[in-house]
Amino acid sequence: RLQFSASGFQPPASSIQYEAFLRHAEGHFLIFEITMAAVRDEEGALIGYLSFCHELTEERQAQRELLRTKSLLQTVMDTAPVNILIVGATGNIVSANNSVERSLGYVVSGLIGEQASVLTTQPERLRGIFEQTLETGKPQQAMLEMLSADGVTQAHQLFTSLMRNSQGEATGIIAITTDLSQQKQQIDALRAEIEQLRAEEAKARALFETAATLGATDDLYGVFAQIAQSAALYLGFDEVTVYRADPEQGLLVGVVTAQ
Repeated sequence: RLQFSASGFQPPASSIQYEAFLRHAEGHFLIFEITMAAVRDEEGALIGYLSFCHELTEERQAQRELLRTKSLLQTVMDTAPVNILIVGATGNIVSANNSVERSLGYVVSGLIGEQASVLTTQPERLRGIFEQTLETGKPQQAMLEMLSADGVTQAHQLFTSLMRNSQGEATGIIAITTDLSQQKQQIDALRAEIEQLRAEEAKARALFETAATLGATDDLYGVFAQIAQSAALYLGFDEVTVYRADPEQGLLVGVVTAQ
């Protein structure tokens, strides 16, 4: 600590190191680390001081920027509605956000140091995606089946991106997953409905073809009309009209009309 008195500055008895803001000739301030050491003669008497100044302006600015970046990253991780994992080059979990606990049920602190593959039923697939991210340096995406803490599987979409340090060296991977379980259930239900409609359409067409191949007799006229009408309704037509094309031979023709 520097001391001041009425007689002026009182330097330290041995040495001291501190940081100070020094004004530049142009008016702005620079940050310096100052080291001051006492100089003594052979008898130990104080004869002067040596001061060394080392500029720290860029270093301190870089540190402040790093703190701001870390704070921003932490804010994003804490508030993002998706799962975010910071994974090391060997696949170990370095950090995870709160969404992992909300969606998968894991305690985040218990995941640190574990392999990310414990979170999925497809560990080899996940490792392959990580390896491809590291080798190519390009973002990857894939569908992955995640495993919750209580053993329930979830369909997730996975995005990975390479992390680099200030020298451009790869240090790990950012992995982001989004739960698509509800969307997948809706898609599966829609597919089932489509398959059912296709089956009904096939059934309707079969009925229509059967009606068209019936024998041409007056007794079958009503049967043809009934089957053709049912088939038309299956296919979405408004009505079907059946009439005799050749009364002498008893041939029947079905005409389907639609609005």
